Amino acid sequence: MRQITAMISKEELDAIEQAMNSLPPKCKEIFFLAKLDGYSYQEIADQLKITSNTVKKQIAIAKDKLRKTLENT
Repeated sequence: MRQITAMISKEELDAIEQAMNSLPPKCKEIFFLAKLDGYSYQEIADQLKITSNTVKKQIAIAKDKLRKTLENT
């Protein structure tokens, strides 16, 4: 994380954090499990008792919301 924070400003980091915190709770949980914790879609699906297709859709929703939110900053 240090390398990333060295390449972006505090304002940009704050915008990213705010965008992530604006995600719906379940969508945020799935996104974090996949992208930050490195779980596979199937591992997330098994853990949350949902389908891997639901995981895929939730990650797509999260990426879209993050992209739109960060484009406006």
